[in-house]
Amino acid sequence: METVVRKFNRTGLLRFEDLLRTMRDNPKKAEWGEALKKEIDILLFDDTLSGKFGDDYFIDRSIQFENRYSLGKYLYSIFENRHLEKETGLLSWLALIYLDQICDKKGQRNRLKVLSTYRYIPEVENSRRFYRHLILTPLLVWQQLKEEAILLLSNPLYESGDAVEQWMSRRDFIANKTILKVAKILYFDEARKKPKVRAFTTSEPGNAIRLAKDIVPQLSMTYDLYEAPVDQVISLLPNEFGEWIL
Repeated sequence: METVVRKFNRTGLLRFEDLLRTMRDNPKKAEWGEALKKEIDILLFDDTLSGKFGDDYFIDRSIQFENRYSLGKYLYSIFENRHLEKETGLLSWLALIYLDQICDKKGQRNRLKVLSTYRYIPEVENSRRFYRHLILTPLLVWQQLKEEAILLLSNPLYESGDAVEQWMSRRDFIANKTILKVAKILYFDEARKKPKVRAFTTSEPGNAIRLAKDIVPQLSMTYDLYEAPVDQVISLLPNEFGEWIL
């Protein structure tokens, strides 16, 4: 069932922060049951804590997402290319509406494992934590990469990683569709629908981070990588990348 998208005001953000702190400090309060669901509903829909984000935005809180890719795709279907990076109240409200999915569940009592607050309430001015928000990042990656986002978003909703931060910070890399196709050929396991094992491990020769950080900038100085065919770009890569094609 769809509901109108809302955004927290300052008081709502403080109440959400208090809830997260309580759940971290008292595991019993983090048990996914009727008591917690009721408290979450109060926070979500109390008019003193939040208001409508707009009349044209609706969200289905009942959807169960397979991974961060499916979450990003769904959020994109709602917000499309709208810039939401500064919308702290909205992003935090969205984090709460899907809190049971963006928190890992532990034990027989399904206790939600609450991570650092910035995973749920974004620190949009902090460049080191900007891409750590569990709602904003899947949307940003999908806005930029579309279907190629599967390379970075195949993991569960409660997981993030350095790969997202490394790739998204390199605009010349993620804006180049040819390079993204090359990266998918090298690092994506089509059978498993996930990146190949150790593809983003920096100690592994020819890893995906090295491709983005070192190789693409070097090749861009000599070649027009936006116009070059995929096969040509692959042929230009150092020998260490050869094993990833197998």
